[in-house]
Amino acid sequence: MLNKFVIPNENMELHLTPDGAEVYKKGISTGVINKEAADFFMSIDGTKTLNEIVEGLYFVKDQEDLENFLKFIEKAVSYGDIVLSERPVKVHLKVTGDINHYIPTHVMVELTYRCNLSCSHCYARYYRNNIELGPKKWVEKLRMMKELGVRYVEFTGGEPLIKNGFVKILFYCLQNFHKVGILTNGYSLKSEILKIIKDYKDKVLVNISLDSSDPDEHNKFRGRSDAFQKTVATIRMLAEEDIFVRVTMSVYEHNIERIESTLILAKEAGAKSFAWGPVFLFGKGKEFDTMSIPTSAKFIEKTEELSKKYKDFVAVLEGDKLESIDYFGNCGLGWRSITLSPDGKVRACPFLRPSKDFVLGDIKRQLPLTVFQNKKIFLYRSLKAPDFEICGDCKYLVFCKGCIVRGLQMVKDKKVKCNWYRANEEILECLFT
Repeated sequence: MLNKFVIPNENMELHLTPDGAEVYKKGISTGVINKEAADFFMSIDGTKTLNEIVEGLYFVKDQEDLENFLKFIEKAVSYGDIVLSERPVKVHLKVTGDINHYIPTHVMVELTYRCNLSCSHCYARYYRNNIELGPKKWVEKLRMMKELGVRYVEFTGGEPLIKNGFVKILFYCLQNFHKVGILTNGYSLKSEILKIIKDYKDKVLVNISLDSSDPDEHNKFRGRSDAFQKTVATIRMLAEEDIFVRVTMSVYEHNIERIESTLILAKEAGAKSFAWGPVFLFGKGKEFDTMSIPTSAKFIEKTEELSKKYKDFVAVLEGDKLESIDYFGNCGLGWRSITLSPDGKVRACPFLRPSKDFVLGDIKRQLPLTVFQNKKIFLYRSLKAPDFEICGDCKYLVFCKGCIVRGLQMVKDKKVKCNWYRANEEILECLFT
């Protein structure tokens, strides 16, 4: 084995972090590795034997280290990360990221706070200002972020489809990023945008909001008398083109009984996935009394029932996403994922206001790398999301679980420092005071 050449998988990419690296194959994350493993992969290019590589590794000091390392090699071979060959084969391993700073791999882009609806729960209108970066500037900054290691882009707003120059921005991203998400109300989809999405359907996920199976209820919630009809028509139109559509439903006290009927409508319209959750208590959403919804027996029972009944259709926080939170300690806000405001302000999460306390930088005036070097990003990395280990039997855990911003909202509304806040108090006070 030691005399064989180590050939890296040509489809593998490394995204370096201060913790080690995240491994990607064909744009899909396959896991994380520690610093030693990252250093090993950085040292191979298909032209060295395993013995030559071992001689240069600082962490292989004795026989026990060597035996453990060879077990790692066997596992890497079984995963398809490397091949042991009798002959050298030169392979260039693509590497992004930074060992000294966290470079996000996901970016949420709020292209505009303008909208063609007037939704009862909108948080964007609460933040609203009239300054927007133009399409040329967005493409310039997104190109820089791609070079640093950003792989996934999601567009939201306001309503992203009404952004001037959206076609140019979308086309660039579909050509250059692994996946592109579009979060839309589905009210107006121009033929030009539909054509581009069709051409890149393997890269696109369209998320459409539908809040009731009752047209009048949805229209009232969305502030337009024809919102329901146009949104459902858009879902059907995209589904007919075999474009991946996920429908999401904002739940509040008046539509909680229609979760299943809305799910069924979305499924019949051709959506591939359905998700629901209580209205976030931000912006105009503060007017809703939804904090009690996740803790209600009715909501919990309905969620469990529908998740089992429609398990292949319901998108719930489980599996890889939940394991990611368990592994990293939080959802990645600020260090794996960032949000960009229409004017270029950078913050950790769309549900953190673009105010002084929450802004990490400004890509209009700064290079993205300069923003990502903000020391506050290390604090976000250190935060632990609400979970059973910290929160115990707190009745609000079902509302906060996995979400740092919901935890902050709970502390603010209840005016009490709960177990979760006390566990993160030093970090939270450094971040937000």
